[in-house]
Formats: sequence, structure tokens, C-alpha cells
Amino acid sequence: MKMTYKVSFIIPTYNSGSFMAEGLRYLADQRNESRTEFEVIVVDDGSTDDTAELVEAARESLDRLTYLYIPRDENSSRSRTRNRGIYAATGDLLCFLDAGIIVPPDYLDTVIARFRERPDLVILHMVLGLNADPERDDTTVVHKLSPLNLREEASKLSVSPVWQDSRYQALRMLRDNLDLLAAPWEMGLGGAMSVSASRVREVGGYDENFRGWGSEDIDFAYRLYRTGCSFRSERHAFVLHLPHPIVRSEDRMENDFRNKRCIHRKLWQLETEAYPHYQGMYYSAFLEKLLYIDLSLLMKKFTAPFIQHLYNEHIRGASASLLLGLSEQNMARQLNPTHIYLWNRRLEEIFQSSLSQEIHCRLGCDTPYEDSFFDVALITDFILLFPSYMMEQIITELLRTARKIVYVYDPDFENEYPVQPGGPVSISMPVVSPHLTPRFRTELALSPRKLMMERIQVSARSELITLLNRGERKIVLEPLCASGQPVTTN
Repeated sequence: MKMTYKVSFIIPTYNSGSFMAEGLRYLADQRNESRTEFEVIVVDDGSTDDTAELVEAARESLDRLTYLYIPRDENSSRSRTRNRGIYAATGDLLCFLDAGIIVPPDYLDTVIARFRERPDLVILHMVLGLNADPERDDTTVVHKLSPLNLREEASKLSVSPVWQDSRYQALRMLRDNLDLLAAPWEMGLGGAMSVSASRVREVGGYDENFRGWGSEDIDFAYRLYRTGCSFRSERHAFVLHLPHPIVRSEDRMENDFRNKRCIHRKLWQLETEAYPHYQGMYYSAFLEKLLYIDLSLLMKKFTAPFIQHLYNEHIRGASASLLLGLSEQNMARQLNPTHIYLWNRRLEEIFQSSLSQEIHCRLGCDTPYEDSFFDVALITDFILLFPSYMMEQIITELLRTARKIVYVYDPDFENEYPVQPGGPVSISMPVVSPHLTPRFRTELALSPRKLMMERIQVSARSELITLLNRGERKIVLEPLCASGQPVTTN
């Protein structure tokens, strides 16, 4: 017996009356061969246009249409508007659609079919036209669209750079299985998302602390991800975003950055730490590559006398000490710091199984510690793996949180870090993920650094030292020597 669902469409709007009304027209024209009961909830965030009148006019074609008006005030936000729709919804499934989004006639039937297969899904619908700007691009095609021809026209638009979903190539490569990504939540555009009502209520809806433009939907998707939801992209039940002038401003970008940082600062997780600093839709690739950093050759150059020197000279007696950029448990045990940062979950599990220190899966570019928390932080050439901007973020945070920074560097550190594709797997080099394409896996075996971030420039170390010296902290340079006899330089 097929499970029956009731669906609630939740549409937030603000001064987008004509766009919103067009979206309602397409919802009213659903074929609904699955005979699904559905309701439409329009939540008006204080509009001053003709939104209310247009909703009333749409009641003739939509049996269950609810209109909620929220007066505009200092707490107005897309999160609050969507939450009001969530509270009012009576459906088992919630389909979030922004105002001005139109859907094909079989949209509802497709969503129902997907949830019958997997009730724990978060469906991220392909969005056409989100970046189409009528002030810059030819968008006249929208004037001939109708529920009857939308799918045909959309098939042409889906390959156009102007209309194409920015996520399209990734979705196609993954065959819509976003669970293959390290961070499927980064794809979570809230303007076209479907998820079960129980899951939404489990995470508490949208976070109303987010203000201004950007990332409240990514935060929502991330919290769904943490509850164990599966993520799927949906190209058949696509949506088309009716083009309107796009506001591009530095204020918007800065607010989006602040909101992304807020996502991280709720739980301080590795998967959210670099997200504010990473531009583009391929953050998952960044996280995936963290699995393949192998520091075994560097670790072999740490002799017992040198490790003892580091402990005696820098860590002994420190009330709070940090290691960043080491991958060997025995070395960490001998140095005996209070805190260790590791760059992937597998290493974290290995270290936690045998060490008692406070161990965190963390890059170190945004941490919860107060200023000067650590007496000393010991770092290695691990930091040179990152591009200049990320390296600067890590060093800036170290300068804030540590009174003294010890940089242990290898004068012979090679630009292309070799990998032994056929040899034994070290503790910091797990087996190649089955999620990667064959070409990606081949390139990774040939040059992990090439794929990890960017090639190390000759000036990378001098750039790092310059960054260290711009602060007022004590900086100690400790070169790794073949003889194992260190040379300490302030």
C-alpha cells in the first residue's frame, strides 16, 4: 500500500506581487495524477504592493490557499517569514518556493514519487534563471512560457550559461546523489527545497538570528544534514526563477560572509570552518581533499633528539599548548601538548583512541578560544599546503590565540609532495574514496597538492614568515636538519 502524503507549499514574499501571482498560477495547474492533497501558504513579509489582492484573485483556482501577513519591523527576515509558514503548515511534506518561481505541471507528482522512495530526503530542485538579469541578459523567453510549454522551453534554457543552475555540472556528475559529497548542505538553496515536515520541526525550522541577505538556507540545510537526512538534487522537478534585476553590492557580500561565519560558530565543526572563506559551489571538493594530505615523509624527519628538544624548549611547563600539522600519534605523545588540531575525521578518531589530549578536527582559521589562550603553538609546513588567503586566515588566528608560535620547517620540503599509490597506506593517507571519479582519482595519485589547493610558490615560506612577523607575538623558527640537530632562531 502506497503511503499517502499531504503537501504544504510555503511561499515567502515581499513586494513581489506579480511574480508571486505567476507562481500561484503554475501551482494551480498541477496535473496531480497522484491525487495528493496539497495546500499553498503565502507569507507576506510586510509588502506595500498589491500582493494581498493578487492572492485573493488566486483563490478561484486554488482550493486551499492561506495568506499570512507579517507587519514589517526590525526583526523581519526570510527566516521568520518561512518559519511562520512552517507553523501554519498541516502537510507531511513541506515544499519551499520563493516568490516568482514557476514549476512544471508534474512537479507535485514527482516530489511525491521521490518521497515514497526515500522519506528521509532533502530534495534540492534545479533552479533555472536565478542568475538571469533582465537589465543585462535577453530574458524575453519568459513572455511565451505557459504550463503547457514550460518543460520544453526549460530543456533549451538548461544548457544556456545565462539560465543554467550554477550547480548543474556538479549535479549531473553526481547523478543527483548529493550524499556522495562531503558537504551536500552547501548546495541547499532554500528557494526550491522539499523536505518532510517532521525533519523540519526536528531542527526547529529556520534560525531567525540570521539577518540580511545570505546563508540562512545553507544553515537550515546543514542542520538537516546533521540529523542524518539524505540529499538529492532533482532535475525533473525543476523550477524556473522568473528574472528580475539582481542587486549586487559589497554590503550583501559582507553580510553573507558574516552569516556563513555564524553557521560555523554555532558548533565549531571542521566542515563549516573554511566555508566563509571559500568561494564557489565546490566546497565539498575542498573537504574531500583534506582526506589525502600525507605528511608521513615530513614526519620521518623528526628525530627523537629533535622532538625532545621541542618539548624541553617550548612545551614543557606551558599551561596550554597546541600542535597543528602533525600526523603521528607517537610524536604527539612525546610532545604532550594540551590541544591538537587534525584535518580529517579519520585522523581524529585514531588520535582520540590512544591520546588523552583535547583533540579537535579543525583547520585553525576560526576557533572558539579567547585571545592569548595558548602559551605556545607549534606548527609545521602543513600550512604551506593552503593557498595564500587561507594560510593568512590560519596565521591570523594563531597570532590572536597564541603568545608564542614555533614554526618547524623542512628546508628540503618539495613543491610536489609524492604519493605511493601502490604502497601501504599510512595513517594520514586513507584509501582513495569510491566517491571520486576515475579521472579525479588518477590526478590525485599523481599530484595531491595540485588538487588539494594550489601549487606552492617558491615564496610561500617567506610569505608565511612575513605573516608571522606582522604580529607582536614571539616567533621561533626551528629548521629540521638531516643531522637532527636543531638550530633555534628568534
